[in-house]
Amino acid sequence: MKCNSITEQLEKIIFSFLMLFFCSLVISNVMTIYEQRQIVIDINNSYFVRAEKGSVSIKIQGDKLYQDLEIVLNGEVYKRFENNFTVTVEVKNYDVIQINGSMYEEEIYIKIVETSNNINTEKLRMNIKINGNTETLAVIKI
Repeated sequence: MKCNSITEQLEKIIFSFLMLFFCSLVISNVMTIYEQRQIVIDINNSYFVRAEKGSVSIKIQGDKLYQDLEIVLNGEVYKRFENNFTVTVEVKNYDVIQINGSMYEEEIYIKIVETSNNINTEKLRMNIKINGNTETLAVIKI
């Protein structure tokens, strides 16, 4: 009788462990399939790999050039505006774009004028004002 009870309990423990293991395998496979669907898009039975890079065009508003105004990408100077009102930045997922205007004491208005189609624009700051400081313009989500 006692041996039978121990066997039943052991059987329940093993069964519970196997069910937990099976559920974790199913969840793992679902997550893997979801990640693969994020990378490959099926359009009319043609497969396209989703781009890992994108571009953001940033423009100085107004009619004055700020040649030393810096675009900072992930903490490092990426580019200066120099003789341009608009600069295009090549970005990857989770890149941080900042504008360093610490060399100027006046208000400068910056605007994102264009993004590539694969960039989620919901959380981008489309317009910022710089007044002798560094401002975060965007955290990129592709």
